[in-house]
Amino acid sequence: MKKVKITLVSTTTADGQTDKSSFTYDGMLEKIGDADYLKYSEITEGARINTVIKAHGSVVIITRTGGFGSVLKIEEGKAHKTEYNTPYGAFMMAVKGEKCVTRLSLDGTLTAEYTLLNEMGVIGRNKIEITAKEV
Repeated sequence: MKKVKITLVSTTTADGQTDKSSFTYDGMLEKIGDADYLKYSEITEGARINTVIKAHGSVVIITRTGGFGSVLKIEEGKAHKTEYNTPYGAFMMAVKGEKCVTRLSLDGTLTAEYTLLNEMGVIGRNKIEITAKEV
């Protein structure tokens, strides 16, 4: 396990508008078997959220526990249903993976592109780009 500085860039496109945000966290990177695990904590709306990102091949699983827990499974070419918890309540949605490039143990990078859907259709298209640099 090694200490890392994590940079996460999130791009969301919804209703014709694109929003890009960047965050920096102190975290840990660990390889267990064939999977890479990136772990960090943040404070959101006054609640501590612990995040574990498991990356293996073309699958990324983002598990958030604490004040607003959720599990997002992003898998290329597949959709997975999940309950997503926010400060404003929980709702059901599907996460359809478009592209996952997981290279955390090789060069400290991960890119995932996915679409969020609900019963009404597309909520938004998302891209996360993560860089983990050893400190």
